[in-house]
Amino acid sequence: MEGPNHTKILPRILQSIGGEEALKSLIALNNSDFQSLMLEVYRGRAAPQTPPQLLKAYQDNPFVRPTDLGYDKILEFDQWLLNYLPESFEVLELSPISPLGSCSTLATVHQNKVIGAGKNAEVVADATNVMALECAMRRQKLLIRDPKDSQTVHLACSHRHIRNQPSADSRHTPHFRIMGLCSAGRDQGNYQFEVEMLSLHIEYYQTLFKQLQTQHDFEITLKITFWPEVPSHTVDVVMQKLQARLTDQEFEMFPQRSGGQSYYPRMCFRMDVKLADQEINLVDGGFTPWTSHMLSNGKERLLISGLGSELLMRVLKL
Repeated sequence: MEGPNHTKILPRILQSIGGEEALKSLIALNNSDFQSLMLEVYRGRAAPQTPPQLLKAYQDNPFVRPTDLGYDKILEFDQWLLNYLPESFEVLELSPISPLGSCSTLATVHQNKVIGAGKNAEVVADATNVMALECAMRRQKLLIRDPKDSQTVHLACSHRHIRNQPSADSRHTPHFRIMGLCSAGRDQGNYQFEVEMLSLHIEYYQTLFKQLQTQHDFEITLKITFWPEVPSHTVDVVMQKLQARLTDQEFEMFPQRSGGQSYYPRMCFRMDVKLADQEINLVDGGFTPWTSHMLSNGKERLLISGLGSELLMRVLKL
């Protein structure tokens, strides 16, 4: 990852391979040539490895070992999550890899947090980014047919993610499952799309938590954040409409939120579980400009959200 160690190590590595010019030459290679080069590099690095060395690598690398949660438990919980999904959502089984830059290009997440792969790809670190790509492709087809098409694309998936970022919390494992939702469509005026999609996503997660609360003792808090750049009249309109839609849902304004603006430049939400003496963030979502940017269309809207399903299993000991 990027940091002090990265800053100190990189100059030494560059010196050993020919300096900055060598690095620039590698970056400048076209995709096909770079892939051919890396195939040979990895072939050369794998060739001298012995079976005992391979076993040790498996033992030492937490990224490659299986989760300690049972497969049957995960499968059962995934199916339970899908049972409550609104019918408008299509469930996808994503590829384990996505195009190179899926996170850093769309969401300005540093590329060092993502594990690169061959074939101009990277291991999926955030399924909502991949579903956003799928949403954009489907919306593009609709817009070709009708430039004013307002059909909303709803996609969902439960996917195992892996991220190159360590955590001191033992519940935050190197790879983990997240239940993700994406809703992409066209601006309908007067924030109608925003309110309807926020309500749809929030109601889904609230339904899940209400079911779990029948057997587990915890509280849920829903927090809505509008960044300072959003006009106050916009905040008032959206909040009034949300309160009218979510009549049985209590929520609070959360202007002090410190992260997420690079993802959600206008508004976002989170749902935290209060359990005993701790509060844990389990749902996060918001509106992103990703489909608008990909389609070069200012009318396009996208809401993404995700539930840390594996973390929820650990927190509630499901």
